[in-house]
Amino acid sequence: MLAPWGSSDAAPTSQTADLILKNGAVLTMDANRSQVTAVAVQDGKIVFVGSDAGAEAWRGSSTRVVDLRGQMVLPGLHDSHVHLTEGGLALLQCDLTGLTTVPQVLDKVASYAAEHPELT
Repeated sequence: MLAPWGSSDAAPTSQTADLILKNGAVLTMDANRSQVTAVAVQDGKIVFVGSDAGAEAWRGSSTRVVDLRGQMVLPGLHDSHVHLTEGGLALLQCDLTGLTTVPQVLDKVASYAAEHPELT
């Protein structure tokens, strides 16, 4: 059974894709689609899964095309949750969330240590 997102034979709508991933190994989890090499995305939704040639029909002048060079595309599940005890304890510790540089981390650790001398 084919999923709702197009096939290599599906003709695109009058709109074009925002993104095409091509020349890849696309894992679809569908035994009927084991040789998929391309994906087209429009408005944040997958609109095509199939061959590189089929994906070209979705290309427009502003479509971003990424050559995967044989790399794999996998379906993903993003799970965001917290364990109550660990999450609560984490709130009591030095929070480095969002820091991206060594100086930021060092400043935050120094500030936390100064505010909590009983922990050093």
